[in-house]
Amino acid sequence: MVRSARDDDADAIEVVLIEAFEADDRPAALVRALRASPAHLPELELVAERGGVVVGHVVLSRVHVVDATRARHPVLALSPLSVRVAVQRTGVGGALVLEALSRADASGEPLVTVEGHPSYYPRFGFGLARELGVTMALPNWAPPEAAMARLRPRTRHWPQGRLEYPAAFETVLEEEQLP
Repeated sequence: MVRSARDDDADAIEVVLIEAFEADDRPAALVRALRASPAHLPELELVAERGGVVVGHVVLSRVHVVDATRARHPVLALSPLSVRVAVQRTGVGGALVLEALSRADASGEPLVTVEGHPSYYPRFGFGLARELGVTMALPNWAPPEAAMARLRPRTRHWPQGRLEYPAAFETVLEEEQLP
């Protein structure tokens, strides 16, 4: 079952994040920082439950595309997505992504970006961000193909330019590279 995250889910979400990212605290720090920032959209933070236990989590947060005129256009970033190890590869992550994208589409968001595994996210409609005119700074460990974006179905106009992350992302971005 996928549902909106609640305040009382915070500890369970932290456990999922720490386990999914092999004790790397940066994704959990990102989620804490996002929750305390204007980039947080509570209706777009989701958890997956099995048997009443939180086993997965995803956040869509507010980011901006800065165009050639320096105008800032609001879009969304999907990050992080986490699933407990015991239930990975069982559809939990996919269910979270599909519900997050459904909610983003329903709210009229034109574009969702992700820094993610190039073989995972295309099944949800993500493609290379640069092919949509969006450039993204990536951590040095991420290949250029990790910079992906997805348009809302039937979108004809979307912002193009450089993706600007909120300060909360400084918890996970190290040295950056542009694809």
